[in-house]
Amino acid sequence: MNLPKSIITFAIITLNLIASNIFAQEKIDVVYMINGETKEGKVTGIHETSIDFVYTGEDLTYELKKSNIQKIVFASGRTQIITQPTEQILNTPTSTAAERKNKLAVLPFTMVSNDQGLMSEAMSGQIQHAAINSFKE
Repeated sequence: MNLPKSIITFAIITLNLIASNIFAQEKIDVVYMINGETKEGKVTGIHETSIDFVYTGEDLTYELKKSNIQKIVFASGRTQIITQPTEQILNTPTSTAAERKNKLAVLPFTMVSNDQGLMSEAMSGQIQHAAINSFKE
């Protein structure tokens, strides 16, 4: 039985593509932290106050506190909410306009210098106090 070479070549290429897709689709768990970070790997255990987590491509097991985790999306597609994010009230002033009238906020100054002998923290504080004093006069 002689099959044309093009059919055999097509069959071999198709089988290679199917096999590579099967091995390339290793799914991972994604841990969403409250601070906005995402960690990809495998959740290996869930405890009362923590979870065990292994990063993709590593063997070391990390213990992540549940209080720092918002949710976990498992490789199967299931999502488990660990900590409900707190509702942030936006655009709600903590003081009235009358309380803020004639008041000024001076934000912290940061000084960056390449001079090793200069103490940038001390200079930053000094600049901030000079700005505050200039408004008092």
